Amino acid sequence: MKKTAAHTSPDPIPGSLDISLSKKRSTVDELADRVREKILSGEMPPGTRLPTTQQLAAQWGTYVPAVHAALTALTKEGLLDRRHRMGTFVKEREARLSRVGILAPSQLWQDASELLFIRELFLLLETRFLQENIRTTVWFETRQGEKTTTPIPALVKAAGRGEIQALIALNSGQYNAAWLNALPVPVTGLGRVLKHRVDFDINSFFEIALTRLQEQGCKSAGLITAVPPSHAEHVHAFRRAARRLKIQVRDAWVRNSIRYPEPHDEFGYNQFRELWAGPGRPDGLIAFPDNCAKGVMLGITTAGVRVPDQLKVVFHKNAELPFLCPIAAAMVANSSHQCVDAFVDQLTRLHAGEKCPEILLGYELIPPPKSPPK
Repeated sequence: MKKTAAHTSPDPIPGSLDISLSKKRSTVDELADRVREKILSGEMPPGTRLPTTQQLAAQWGTYVPAVHAALTALTKEGLLDRRHRMGTFVKEREARLSRVGILAPSQLWQDASELLFIRELFLLLETRFLQENIRTTVWFETRQGEKTTTPIPALVKAAGRGEIQALIALNSGQYNAAWLNALPVPVTGLGRVLKHRVDFDINSFFEIALTRLQEQGCKSAGLITAVPPSHAEHVHAFRRAARRLKIQVRDAWVRNSIRYPEPHDEFGYNQFRELWAGPGRPDGLIAFPDNCAKGVMLGITTAGVRVPDQLKVVFHKNAELPFLCPIAAAMVANSSHQCVDAFVDQLTRLHAGEKCPEILLGYELIPPPKSPPK
């Protein structure tokens, strides 16, 4: 006699997975947030097996692709574990962040001023991880520009196998951001194109710098910056702060036409000489970043400009890096140590399942040293 297979009904949806969508925001984001909350609160303990995406879509009254995208996001955060032919489970989480990767440019040790800050971050990170017994794996990117659009196979494999729990990308940009953001571990860096990042508050920088110039009596100001024109927000922040403080800015005084691979210091020097030779001169000048400011400083000294009598000056500075400056320029500084602390704090929070898309760091004014009495 022929046996008929017994009908098997789908697994029941656990009560802990009941979710009602508000329809007021992205379905994918809301699903990811709600499931994340249930995992972190303990409602869905480690080892919990989730129903199929089809079952969840029916339960939540939404589409399968939305459920798939939400669960994929949580898998990348390390909250879920998708096992081939077995299903999706709430992942057993390691309490401590103990294995971190670093992606750095292979030119790190070259004698180029543009890399001094990245080199400082790299050395501080290595020291920090050694002190905290965090195993570090380093990948040096030998490619540049569009050639970095394809992933580094060894890095992707290490992330997929759990050999690293997180990654700090010291050379992220528009070309490699897509595959960095797609890694199944938390990734942070200085690039604004990353989903998770540490950044310096450029609005804060220009507020401090222009306020300093205003306090010195400046009615007009210029900017020489080695940040390329593609980063338009940089110049917009300068102009916004100047408008708020009622400081005049002319287009001829805003110099940001640098083109790769022009050295930053050379660009700063040439741009200052051109600006100073022009028909109108600003009362004050800001130079950013520090390697560009060093070229501006050289231009000021070789042109015989008296600071602060003829020109008030504010330079950017990295607090931990030397900047020998013989003129009376104020400095607005950011800290490499703060940046490293922020990287570690952000990755620790992401590893714990918290949301932490961006940490903004501020700047500090360093007035010029007072001249000794004559």
